[in-house]
Amino acid sequence: MKTTGNRGNVVTVAVLIGLALPGTAGCSFTNPQETTRITPATNGINTVIGPVKLGNLLILAQDAGGPGRVIGTVTNTTENDIILTLGLASGETVTIPVRAQGRAQLTPETAPIIFARTGADPGATVQLRINAGMTTQTIPVPVLDATFTEYAPYFPIRTSPAQIPGTTRPPTSPTPTPTPTL
Repeated sequence: MKTTGNRGNVVTVAVLIGLALPGTAGCSFTNPQETTRITPATNGINTVIGPVKLGNLLILAQDAGGPGRVIGTVTNTTENDIILTLGLASGETVTIPVRAQGRAQLTPETAPIIFARTGADPGATVQLRINAGMTTQTIPVPVLDATFTEYAPYFPIRTSPAQIPGTTRPPTSPTPTPTPTL
């Protein structure tokens, strides 16, 4: 009789282990695996504004009072060429032309898109007004500096007029021209 009692205990323990095992196997039993979702590792923002997809958009600058270079990827999903307009709270704007079904990559190899004055120190964000065709949206965009070595090729940021295509400055009062004295 003792043999039957031990077999009953062994069977009971085996059933309990079989029931407890899925509970100790981790969260993947009841939750989807995080590794099945692909999310890009970026320092900038990824968003969609109207017909335009923005990838890893950010501004590189040394300080709030200095120039800032816009980098990232802009993808036009329409059948028409568009001109994307980016604007800061100061009123300064820059434009980025993007061909139909095309992509504009703002990299060290492309003509730089530069704001004369960023308005935020590295580590902060700026409110960037983005106009894409008929859609306008304001989003926070991070400002970074050369602390990250992958951004070193973008520095120093130069602001000569030849390097700032499509840039407009906010209106200012004219500066008087000095007259020579004799």
